[in-house]
Amino acid sequence: MSDPPRPTRFEPSEDDPRIVAAMAARARLDTALAVGDVQQLSLLWAEDLVLQTPGHRVVDRAKILAMYSKGGQATYQGGLTLVLDFVGLRGGQVVMMGEERVDPPAPASSIRRRFTDVWIESGGAWKLLIRQATNIQV
Repeated sequence: MSDPPRPTRFEPSEDDPRIVAAMAARARLDTALAVGDVQQLSLLWAEDLVLQTPGHRVVDRAKILAMYSKGGQATYQGGLTLVLDFVGLRGGQVVMMGEERVDPPAPASSIRRRFTDVWIESGGAWKLLIRQATNIQV
């Protein structure tokens, strides 16, 4: 049995243009991850991106782009279900917290993980600056 849906808490509101823009960028990122689009990923990741992977490694933008460029990084080809618990402004940044369920392309178990993303506006575009993800069920 799954948990009942949780409402997303928005601060200041889901209509704030910065939140709307950051959420649109997140949607583009999810699409790029699904197809392994390295060019789009490079546009959506800040130059100084730092990411803690579900495998408990901290990597920078260059390392994660290299993994995707080699084609060895898993993509979300089977699908991604996103549940946002919190989306809010903090010092000009947009913070997103929630849960993801990643379905692999081949028949296998889904992966559930908790995440926190921090997005910044840079050069008129919203980019992922910091990401932390922890698997909670594989």
